[in-house]
Amino acid sequence: MQWIEGVRVQLIQGNVLSDGQGNDTDVIHDATVAIDGGFLHIIVPGASAVQVVAGHAVWRLVYRPAMVEREVVVERQYVADPGYPQP
Repeated sequence: MQWIEGVRVQLIQGNVLSDGQGNDTDVIHDATVAIDGGFLHIIVPGASAVQVVAGHAVWRLVYRPAMVEREVVVERQYVADPGYPQP
């Protein structure tokens, strides 16, 4: 399975995951997610186990692909510090 970090997971109303404190919630921020066979395997920050939900229980996943994240970070470095040596 390929894991994606930094994912916001929002479930359809009536479906829940346990957050890092063991409380039920339908939204998790900064999760690590893998999709396999129609199921999401979710690692919640602070939780000790992988949670699995069926794909049809998911309302929305929000994440930034790693390539875009790196480009944005580099771009910010150059913009934020005009004295930064250019390669």
